[in-house]
Amino acid sequence: MSGTAPYGAGWAGSVGPVGSAGPAGSFGPAGSFGPVGQPGQLGQPERAAAAGVGRRALAWLVDFVLILLTAVLLVILTLHRIGLLLTNVPSLAGQSAWQLLKSHGHLVGAAEGLGRSLWHSALSDVQQAFGALVLLTFAYQLCALALSGRTLGKALLKLRVSSRSTSEPGVLGWRRAAIRAAVTAVADIGCFAMACALLVNGSFLLAVVCWVLAVVVFWANALPALVGARRSLADRLAGTEVGGLPVSRPGTPAAGAGGRVTPVPVGRR
Repeated sequence: MSGTAPYGAGWAGSVGPVGSAGPAGSFGPAGSFGPVGQPGQLGQPERAAAAGVGRRALAWLVDFVLILLTAVLLVILTLHRIGLLLTNVPSLAGQSAWQLLKSHGHLVGAAEGLGRSLWHSALSDVQQAFGALVLLTFAYQLCALALSGRTLGKALLKLRVSSRSTSEPGVLGWRRAAIRAAVTAVADIGCFAMACALLVNGSFLLAVVCWVLAVVVFWANALPALVGARRSLADRLAGTEVGGLPVSRPGTPAAGAGGRVTPVPVGRR
């Protein structure tokens, strides 16, 4: 038996007591990895490092371009709906004609009735478009985050939104996705859409106040993502974080379903 090391005092990479390993960094106590390249405790997914500011900004820009394209489509649809009002003028004129019969010759009042009817219909179409833009932004964020943890922008930049919960690490879920999507939709587009709607309605002072509020809310959400833990206000309220996708390294066991590390059984190579 000369040349054979005692049990538990193996060479580099050999198996020691309770499945521990030599200096090469294979399995250590309780099945976790040794000093070199350890991913954490067994059964817990690796937590990616916080994403850089540049990658997050580019991902946000891609998603914002999608919002702008949606806004352009809504503008085209709204202008088409307002144009259809002109084909509906005979019915509106019929209502105004009844007002004319009751006006006792005051034609200005009857014309004002027709103009107001057209204006309120057009204004309603514009307000519905702004509301639809906010709802579509929320729905896009919610479905993308809940189903895959990534919006299109984050997918292109190799980023993922995950939960910081210790009970469900990495799992986002619909509740956290809804909170994050709601804050993002309000901060990115909601307040600005309200300011535009007020401006179209003729409430200039309220529109200015809302624009200032929109800028404050936008930066209140964005600034925390530029410093410290790089978690935006939406991340902090939803209990989430944005990190890069984990990259497998040589010698590191592949992640199984749910992001869990697949352990290598003790005594098997």
